[in-house]
Amino acid sequence: MPTSAEAFPYAIYNRLESGFIGFDFHPEFAKNGLFYTVHGERVQGNPKKPDFIPPGFSPADVTYHNVITEWHATNPAANTFSGTRRELLRVGHIVANLTHPFGAVEFNPTAKPGSPDYGLLYTSGSDTGFSNGGGPHASNPSQTQRLDTLISAILRIDPRSPSVTRRTKGLGDYTIPAVNKFAADGDPKTFGEIYAYGFRNTHRLSWDLADGTMFGSDIGMNHIEEINIIHEGRNYGWMKREGCFENGVSRPGGALNQLYPQSPDILSGKVKDEFTYPVAMCDHDEGQSVSGGFAYHGVIPRCAASSCSATSSADASSWPISRR
Repeated sequence: MPTSAEAFPYAIYNRLESGFIGFDFHPEFAKNGLFYTVHGERVQGNPKKPDFIPPGFSPADVTYHNVITEWHATNPAANTFSGTRRELLRVGHIVANLTHPFGAVEFNPTAKPGSPDYGLLYTSGSDTGFSNGGGPHASNPSQTQRLDTLISAILRIDPRSPSVTRRTKGLGDYTIPAVNKFAADGDPKTFGEIYAYGFRNTHRLSWDLADGTMFGSDIGMNHIEEINIIHEGRNYGWMKREGCFENGVSRPGGALNQLYPQSPDILSGKVKDEFTYPVAMCDHDEGQSVSGGFAYHGVIPRCAASSCSATSSADASSWPISRR
């Protein structure tokens, strides 16, 4: 098996969000040997060209690449990898730092063979640093809140090449699922691979194994960390909203559970105005970053100083929170 430097000669390893960032195995890995990775690469000397560059920018503006790769192991039972790989998607990063790269590739573990979601691959939702990634192109809200871009969107794709499926090609070498809401809306200006949008950095996704609810942990910027229930087609507000607040507007002092005691709108993920709001939040007095975890069943967690905790039922799993 090649070393990481041999496999990814242009990969970035010099900052927190860099290098080998995320991976997942196909639900039929034991049979087909397929698994998927996401990593970041530098531009300097890189012969590859992005499949997507954010609207209004050119190849000369690209600073890094976000790359999703499919690996095919010839012997899935072997202890070392031997096989081939195929690049699915390469997204151009525009801001100065590799801030908020694509952080996750995930299959819905509750989807069963024959269900519409089975074998479809989700990506994390990211503004790719257009909030605070540094350089002249950061602090750029015009790059979010739109459906003709991959910025701020969780994607759902069929990782099979359109040369195999004979169906609609995505921006990269993958197929757009016909079941996707924005693929079936009849609007040529919306990207069909978008599942939901309006996220700053949903670094990790998870599903409640009991009822299939999809969760995203969205890392905040100035004030608020969010746990969202992810619904297809919904807008989660970034960069207009951070938690329940207008982005950039100072919030009142005090803990959020005092400001919003058992608020039905906040704790149900309901839509207010055009946005869907979090089901759980904490401010930066209580925790610095909600960057990963697992779904509680039947419990709403409350953020504490460095971890999320809840009085949970016997089947509730832990929800680790790390500072980021």
